[in-house]
Amino acid sequence: MQSPHTAHSSLMTSAELVRSSTEHPMIPVCFELLVQDRRLRGNGLSLIGGTCQGLLDPSLDGSRQLVVLQFSFEGFAVSLPAEAELRVFDGSDQGEVTFAFGDPAGAHLPQLRFVLNSFIAGDLVQISDVLQVNTQTRVKPSGPGARHGIGYRAAQTMRYLSVAVLSAALIGIAATTFHARVLTRAEAMPAVISLPGTTLRAPASGQIDYLNASAGTGDVAFSLLSTTGAMLSIKMPCDCGIAEVVIEEGATILAGEPIIRLLTDNGPPEIQATLSPEGIRAVLGGDEIDLVFADGARIGAAFGPNLASELAAAPPGEAVPVTLLPEAILPADRAGQIATVRIVRAIPFQNSLDRLRASLAGG
Repeated sequence: MQSPHTAHSSLMTSAELVRSSTEHPMIPVCFELLVQDRRLRGNGLSLIGGTCQGLLDPSLDGSRQLVVLQFSFEGFAVSLPAEAELRVFDGSDQGEVTFAFGDPAGAHLPQLRFVLNSFIAGDLVQISDVLQVNTQTRVKPSGPGARHGIGYRAAQTMRYLSVAVLSAALIGIAATTFHARVLTRAEAMPAVISLPGTTLRAPASGQIDYLNASAGTGDVAFSLLSTTGAMLSIKMPCDCGIAEVVIEEGATILAGEPIIRLLTDNGPPEIQATLSPEGIRAVLGGDEIDLVFADGARIGAAFGPNLASELAAAPPGEAVPVTLLPEAILPADRAGQIATVRIVRAIPFQNSLDRLRASLAGG
């Protein structure tokens, strides 16, 4: 158990720390300390405690109390409640009260630091027993007859140019982010680039009995043993290349499933995509289709001429397989590649801006 003498020494140490601290020196800011029903006049204040003048019950010496620091301004007051350890002095120091905050980093700290820093900076001035905001304008004196030379003007020009370039870069980043996050929406299914041609499909359900991927015009391309027992043979309709053999010999298939995909001409690659109903409505409403390849290349696209039949064949509410037409001719080496389909929202007044740009260019 701690002896009274030890406790008294601890209290003296705490009080002396508040009064003589060099890390947190006392600042002669005007304030009042409210302890129970007593109001004490403040002499000095720091971030860890302060000193006051006034009569206080000696039994409160060494106790922890909820105190209120009050800063009186003209027309209003700021009150900061905090828990503090009190030291009531007697003898020659009778009437002096020292307090140390129980938690110097408590909720009162930001407001207390603001008041003290403002007082140190001269933003607050003490008039009698109140504080007042310093409204005097501080004017930095200019040098006698200072004339700015070419070096100063060049430095100012470079500073303005740097600010302009930085502002333009920030605007560009913001515009890019806005375009990517707000104006662009990616479809769930990618687009597949394929060469134009036709597809040989199974005329009935059954098993592939014979398959000839190198058949010429009029030769049997594949034979199918149907579920009814009939043997069906399909001839090669043209002397064309094979894009893909979908089914292996001996496989069991259903009627209408693709068997061989043919290359019927040397036309440019086609784009097969599957778009959501929302994406189709957005494009029909004026939005644009943007294809992004794995190597970063981008190309615009539009719906093909068979969109009406493609929409009619799709179940309501489900994604629709559609054929897209590229805005520029795709090279043959793009065949077999996939691309991300993005729906880019049309910018308001974009058509008007395009017409204005075209008229200015024509003029």
